[in-house]
Amino acid sequence: MSVRRFASAIGALLAPMLLGASAVAGGIPAPPDGPYVGPVLDWQRESADAYVERLGVSPSVFGQSLPFPLDSDDRRFLEQFVQQTAAHGAVAQLTLEPRLPLSQITTAHAVDLGTELDDLHAAYGTEVVLSFAPEMNGSWRAWGQQPESYRAAFRTVATGVRSETGAAEMLWAPTYGAGYPFGDAYGLSPGAEPRPVEQLDLTADGTITEADDPYGPYWPGADVVDRVGLVMYRFGFARPFGVDAVPTATELADRLSERHGYAAGQGGESFHDRFAVANDLPMALETAAAWYDDGGSVTEAAVKQAWWEQVFDPALRESFPALDLVTWLEVERPEPEAGGRLTDWRVTSDAGLAGDFADELREHATTGPVTAPVEGPEASDGRSDTGDPDRGTLVGAAVFGGLMVVVLIGVAVASRRATG
Repeated sequence: MSVRRFASAIGALLAPMLLGASAVAGGIPAPPDGPYVGPVLDWQRESADAYVERLGVSPSVFGQSLPFPLDSDDRRFLEQFVQQTAAHGAVAQLTLEPRLPLSQITTAHAVDLGTELDDLHAAYGTEVVLSFAPEMNGSWRAWGQQPESYRAAFRTVATGVRSETGAAEMLWAPTYGAGYPFGDAYGLSPGAEPRPVEQLDLTADGTITEADDPYGPYWPGADVVDRVGLVMYRFGFARPFGVDAVPTATELADRLSERHGYAAGQGGESFHDRFAVANDLPMALETAAAWYDDGGSVTEAAVKQAWWEQVFDPALRESFPALDLVTWLEVERPEPEAGGRLTDWRVTSDAGLAGDFADELREHATTGPVTAPVEGPEASDGRSDTGDPDRGTLVGAAVFGGLMVVVLIGVAVASRRATG
């Protein structure tokens, strides 16, 4: 075993004892202080350290997307991502975007990924949340609205990855269902295969409408899912998007209750109860609030703060207790849903906004390391500040404890050699 892997193994052994009683071996512990939280960054322009410096708080999760199956460049990007994540002891949420038709994804592709993740876990101790082909119920994804092919591919990936590593949770994450089946107005992907109407038309009326289930046809089965989630970006009140408006006070709770944006008589049981509670699974939310700067009467702070205060509201956790992981999209980009308008999802582009967001996280979310931070070869700034002084002290104790174990082993070996 290499020195790096040995040190990581020692850290993984000691971290659960030192980081809190809720930690458990072989998985992601339950967050003690509200949901885990962190950004989905543009990793070609951004780094974990730069984000932490701007925010002033160390996230407990970082997110990145990669094409799948992985090629050599993707493997390098994946390792660099895990190195940056491991330096902060955060969970790595990896989104796999199929570059092949779903029917061409094989067990060999999945086993190869599982081996890669297991090697990275051995080297850095990082736990992974693996989201395969999210928003599969959307019309804007090349893999979208193909229920049977999707379910089969998800099961193939989950089974193959699990055969090689126990350090990855399989996340099933459709997009919020209001507006389903979406169609041309939401941007049909030019790479999408024809929609199999017979698999989607659950009402058997010959067409796909809002009366058809936006989630059920894509559910791959509780035996291959470790975590459920929703992709739920807050674009605004109504299409066409591109006008800044402050969210209503109960907008997120209404969405999570499957009430917001549905036609009269549609909606139904909450996604949380139907998939998380019914299967005893934790839940994730991928979200952010859009800013278009349309020259209206509202401010960016008002729009984004109204949304994040709902996301991290303790009362929301009481209603949806399985929701324990949140990622916030930290990018600025044109959005088709807004007619190609430049849309800013970020909270750290403005120091005042970042400070207010950091205060919210300190009070109502779980920040700081989830596993023992491990500096990789790409992490050269020697950062030791975790954004949480108490947890930083405990991590320091974990590192010291690991070194003491190494010293004691060395003494024992020397003693045995001296005595023959």
